[in-house]
Amino acid sequence: MGLMMMEGRSRCRVGATPVTLAMVAIVTLISSSPVSFATMKSSPLLQPGVYFLNSTLHPSVMVRHCDFQLFATLPSPLPQDFLWDIVPALNGVEGAISFQSINYPTYFITLITDAEVGRLGVVTSPNTDDASFQVNSTSENVFSFQTLSKGNLKGGFMGLNGELHGDCSTKFQSPASDIVVSSSLSQAAIEFILTKDVIPPTSISLNPTSITHGIDPLFMGCHSDTGFVHQGRGFFSQLVFGESFEDLSKFEDSYWILSNNSEGSATITAGGMHGQSMLQVKRITAGSSMVGAFNKGLGNEGFFIEEKKLYDGYFFVSAPSNAEVVVALVDTRDNSTMASQTTLVKGGNWTQVFFNFTASHGTNCVDGSKDPSVHCGNLPNPSHICVRCFGQLFVGLNSVGTVNIDYVFLQPGEWARVNSLPVLKSTVEVLQSIGVTAIRQGGSFTIEDYYSWKNWRGAPWTRPSVGATWGDELISGWGPFEMIDMCEAAGFEPIITVSADSGSCCSPEDMADLVEYCYGNENTTWGSIRHKDGHPDPFHVRFFELGNEQYNSNYPSQVAAMEERAESLGMGKTLFYMNPNNGHWLNSSDAQAVENLNIGDHAVMDLHVGAGGAVEVAENMFNSHPTYTMGAVNAETNAATHHMQRALQEAADLNDWFSCSEEWCNRLHFRTASFCSERSGHFDNYDQGITFFLPNMSWIQPPGYVHQMIHQSWLPFGVNVTTNTTNSDLSISAQVNENSSQLVVRVVNSHPQRVVVTFNVGTSFKSTVSVLELYSLDVTGSNTPSNPTAISPSARTLDLSQTHNTLTLQPNSVTSIFFSK
Repeated sequence: MGLMMMEGRSRCRVGATPVTLAMVAIVTLISSSPVSFATMKSSPLLQPGVYFLNSTLHPSVMVRHCDFQLFATLPSPLPQDFLWDIVPALNGVEGAISFQSINYPTYFITLITDAEVGRLGVVTSPNTDDASFQVNSTSENVFSFQTLSKGNLKGGFMGLNGELHGDCSTKFQSPASDIVVSSSLSQAAIEFILTKDVIPPTSISLNPTSITHGIDPLFMGCHSDTGFVHQGRGFFSQLVFGESFEDLSKFEDSYWILSNNSEGSATITAGGMHGQSMLQVKRITAGSSMVGAFNKGLGNEGFFIEEKKLYDGYFFVSAPSNAEVVVALVDTRDNSTMASQTTLVKGGNWTQVFFNFTASHGTNCVDGSKDPSVHCGNLPNPSHICVRCFGQLFVGLNSVGTVNIDYVFLQPGEWARVNSLPVLKSTVEVLQSIGVTAIRQGGSFTIEDYYSWKNWRGAPWTRPSVGATWGDELISGWGPFEMIDMCEAAGFEPIITVSADSGSCCSPEDMADLVEYCYGNENTTWGSIRHKDGHPDPFHVRFFELGNEQYNSNYPSQVAAMEERAESLGMGKTLFYMNPNNGHWLNSSDAQAVENLNIGDHAVMDLHVGAGGAVEVAENMFNSHPTYTMGAVNAETNAATHHMQRALQEAADLNDWFSCSEEWCNRLHFRTASFCSERSGHFDNYDQGITFFLPNMSWIQPPGYVHQMIHQSWLPFGVNVTTNTTNSDLSISAQVNENSSQLVVRVVNSHPQRVVVTFNVGTSFKSTVSVLELYSLDVTGSNTPSNPTAISPSARTLDLSQTHNTLTLQPNSVTSIFFSK
């Protein structure tokens, strides 16, 4: 998109009505008789600036470039293609001009040679005469442009020839036209109305010592919904896909590749140690062949294995008699063994077998789109690629005999994990680098009894939730308690959403048990169970959402039971209970029942929005229910994009949160941007990860860089900002430290043109400021695996005393300006 519409009303958005494409499609009737050069007169040099050029022959079309050739077409959502910076002529002729492209600043309109005779295009470093034009006019604001080329087209005029040629021509239809230089066009065909793209300078004024409010760091959270785009696999260290030999027909086919030969056979059969399927391996004769099964992980893409690094895991096995079970890492390129371990298993019931080994060499990842064995997911844009990595896991029999194998787990060693948890460092470190303060896990654990929290406690292989799926995701093994542990280790605030209004689960007593399971000591019923589950320390979670995007009729009784249990543990009014009615509060009787609990804003409404606007929704809700005391959170921002446009929306909405200074703003408790992370190459729904990952890399998308910019210049107190304009494409906020010796001003320019701002912040700060800028002329741009920092912040210093306290904002930009004393 070009001229963007921001979702929601920013509390700090400012400005006069900007020029839009619709506004410059001016209708002017002019004769189409052949041009009389005698009527033309020289015009003074046009004032420098950025202009749209409308044809007088067809006033609805405008001059633009496409594939480096010039056309006149109807407006499109890419106004940068239609904007021209008029500059003094490149050949130095006084009074003449050249046209510089806005979104390709080193390119100029000029005659081109790789098209029909006289065709104009945009070229970098053009012939200066071919790129220079004499300006002529016949009436006010109507101009024609005569080439100063010294070739055969000398003296011809820029204009519309009524034809369509070139690679882009199939995109357009009449009245669109090529733009050429010719001496035989009608007068109307060579005349253009120029409309200047004017954005008045904006003055930013504030008093850095007038602190109005504190800013909650939890506004910098992110949202992880395990049910979409395989987000859990960015956190969970498990590499195997289908660890319990589940029926994975919904994922195209089994992700276990059976190795059968003359020495034995392997089959996936019903049963297993926990009601799932299992692998049964029978070896009938000794030999060198591998009898068992291979796993290549998600999409059969293979594993990225690092050389000389430790990998470990476990599996469960049962056998009627003693047997030698082997587990190995195998390189698919040549079937060489990178690491292996053989274990003698005694006959009997299910036994857990642990293994660890060091890879002798590593594997890489390449393009997998042409490999028929790889199941590429949906690849809707260049951020998504299909990869083929060359590691795989083998598990099978070395000796003659029969074994049953179940729940196979493989992970990198502690070198790649957070503490000793089954959590990957790679995604966590990326989120830490962008300043994430909280993670809300939610959405997927809500719909059926199957997702009741009691099914997700204890060892993963003992849970009723083994084999759990949601949408196109296999989410077994990564539940709310793993997420809580990860958050505590990484320094994030955990926020969990649980099934709370579904079937026979989720009674008030069930929800009270959750509080006790998290916080009770070993003398309590559920605290004792937590100890037996191998987790003697409490699960430190304060925010519980009881359902997701639904009216939970049990909410009042559940909250009453949970708060009563919390009080019995000495934790009254310390927990928060989120209602899932998505931007609405309760009916009057339920609302009054919650008010009677006297917990104030610890009863919380959850506001799910698009790219932004939750602050305004909360304000409207509070104003609509002035006698209620509930709080509000924004647990989802479903913008459905990760491009530069999302970065502008994310930055403007965060400005909105940072600027909220009224008394009711104290009832806003957190904001979590959707999604924390996203798996490249397997898009299913909501392509909105602020970071992305692949087996061999993690990287940040433009909205994630917005978070990083704020993190790197975080200051905890807000001050009010005033401006001299109401330009709706600008969003501004300002923050200071405790003694106002540091100031950061955050400005979002959502217009596709540069904007000049002037600062009035007093005289106590140094004139030299630090400037951090994120911008892209293409708002649909994103960061790809091959160019993961294509759209990323750049830093510079600026001496405002040399610029009269002004700064020019880039088009489509997010800018932080840091002042210090």
